[in-house]
Amino acid sequence: MIHDPACRTASGAECPIGLRVPLRFKGHAFISIGRKAGPGEPYASTSPKDAAHGLAGMTVARAEAALARKGLRVGRYNVYWPQWGTSLPRTRIPSRWKVSGDGADPYSPGTVLLPIDAQGPMPPDVADQARRHWDGK
Repeated sequence: MIHDPACRTASGAECPIGLRVPLRFKGHAFISIGRKAGPGEPYASTSPKDAAHGLAGMTVARAEAALARKGLRVGRYNVYWPQWGTSLPRTRIPSRWKVSGDGADPYSPGTVLLPIDAQGPMPPDVADQARRHWDGK
């Protein structure tokens, strides 16, 4: 990868601006070319370097406050039960539930995707959604 030291992502990670391929390279590679996301447009790809670390294990309410102090807000909440995960609106997520994984991932400019461990039963509509998915319907 070739990085531009003058370019930084919102989290301070370096911006890749190109790559070098050795002349004798004989393998395979997958290369993605992108552009800057527009206002409110979800990112197609992010880097682990861009994640908002240190939120895992916090309650949703505490994580939201910590993100707000960094000038970020939650653009999407993904809630995970042992057998299924889905995106839910904030109104359906108790503030005491905990952030899972390594923390928040960039979602769009100024927002993050917050992964949450469900700490209650799966609502009937979510169970129906999971059932339809697994049944292939």
